[in-house]
Amino acid sequence: MADMTGELTGKTLGQYEIGQQLGQGGMATVYLARQKSIGRTVAIKVMPQHFLHDPSFLQRFEHEVKIIAALQHPRVLPVYDYGQIENRPYIVMAYISGGTLADQICKGPLSLDQIARLTDQIAEGLGHAHRKGIIHRDFKPSNILLDENGNAYLADFGIAKISESTAQLTGSGIIGTPSYMAPEMGEKNELTPAVDIYALGVTLFQMFTGHLPYQGDTPIRLMMAHASNPIPDVRATCPELPDVITEIINKAMAKRPEDRYATVDDLAADLRQAAQGHHAGQELYTIELGSSSKQRAATSSDSHAAPLEEAPLSPSSPPLSPTSYTSEPALMYTPPPTPKKSGCGSVMLIALVGIPILICIGLFLMLGGLGGLAALGSIMPTSTPIPPTATPLTHANLTIDNQSKAEICVLYISPEEADQWGDSRLEDGSSIPIGKTYIIEDIKPGIYDLRAKDCSDNVIADKYGINLTIGEHEWEVPADLTTLNVINDTSQSLCELYIVSSDQQDWGTNQLDPGEVIVAGRTFTLSNIPIGSYNLKVVTCDTQESIEQYDELLDASTDWTIYESD
Repeated sequence: MADMTGELTGKTLGQYEIGQQLGQGGMATVYLARQKSIGRTVAIKVMPQHFLHDPSFLQRFEHEVKIIAALQHPRVLPVYDYGQIENRPYIVMAYISGGTLADQICKGPLSLDQIARLTDQIAEGLGHAHRKGIIHRDFKPSNILLDENGNAYLADFGIAKISESTAQLTGSGIIGTPSYMAPEMGEKNELTPAVDIYALGVTLFQMFTGHLPYQGDTPIRLMMAHASNPIPDVRATCPELPDVITEIINKAMAKRPEDRYATVDDLAADLRQAAQGHHAGQELYTIELGSSSKQRAATSSDSHAAPLEEAPLSPSSPPLSPTSYTSEPALMYTPPPTPKKSGCGSVMLIALVGIPILICIGLFLMLGGLGGLAALGSIMPTSTPIPPTATPLTHANLTIDNQSKAEICVLYISPEEADQWGDSRLEDGSSIPIGKTYIIEDIKPGIYDLRAKDCSDNVIADKYGINLTIGEHEWEVPADLTTLNVINDTSQSLCELYIVSSDQQDWGTNQLDPGEVIVAGRTFTLSNIPIGSYNLKVVTCDTQESIEQYDELLDASTDWTIYESD
């Protein structure tokens, strides 16, 4: 059984002080925690001890967590660490308290602008994972986290694969949440990214209408409905939508994988075009669905698609109702009244306990898994209706979000083809303090390179080839961070770990907390390291032997294996 009592509250897990229990499911208990070394609030998922009864589980578990951590994308929830406590595997992840997309849907349907904006952001993270060979397999609204500004982050990549391996302990099973499972997930064929595209299509239907396309009183009947029933027309609930929205959802939810969108980016691009056409008042607006990604490359960047921000989604908004939109301009359709549905309560339960549904065909239905991290600490939002946009934007606006550890005093926004960085875009005497934002307005649409420097003229972060189209954009500084995996392949524990810039003259501070060690045969992951060249050192506990590595370039997730000395 998972921890039902919050018994780990108040204990210390390495550098983490465990706080209150946030939620509990059949396969995990989630705690709020504080990372003492840097004062960061995190969420820690602790799984039951019986998972380790399978001798190969821990190896699979560690492999999957490393894959997730290596995704390194602004739209994917970061994984900071993993390990064991009292013989239970745990994962340390970012804590985001703004709720989930499931929370927003439960309050009522979203507008076309909101949906297009969120889908752009979702596609950035999901498409990045697909290109890395990672399939989510349990994509659903409760696995889409929202920060305080309504920006989307994808959670639990690869976790379904971990659970699927564990499911074999109890019998032949299928992992997933039936309401979002593509028809082919009930078969034994190799799955493809098309299953995530199908789930996104279901999620789009739910965002527009406030309810799911199919209902069933058992998981099997629900899966059969996905496999055989016609796709409901979204315009039966939302007649104000343009016809093309039905076409987009039908293509995303096609029964055969080969009939769906080739990539999630294509789906997002079609939805963005539909929204722009609707803004232009083209009620009979049509598009060529699913045009190739190569054709789109001329107008959109791989991971910087322009979100539609004219009607920003606020996670602190009150439940949306038809009256909330009556004062909106004709650019938006009016969502129908929110239906009274029992399904939303079920969705909320799943979001709060953070678990996917494990279906063992013909045997039992078990609630379990590791989904919905951020919903565990979310507070139900309340705020005001979205204000109308008086004048459409004609240029790009760029918000600089300084998440680095230094004040930004120099900011360059240079056309990609330019040979020089030009002048700083910050006004004389202006700077961007740590944790603050700064908006650069009226940027001519185009492809740009970005650079931020601190007040000592040191480069903090660069970003190249950014497509700043008309609308709102954001750059989190630094956007490029990496991780170092220290693999202890010696017979001794390691008591000290140092990592300093290659040009630094001393070793600085031990990265391990007092009493913390890297035991023989284990791996310690150090996250959020700015890309650059570093000197590395570890010291063994027993012999006080120093092992050093110099001028190591950390530009991706890097493994440093410590071997026995000759």
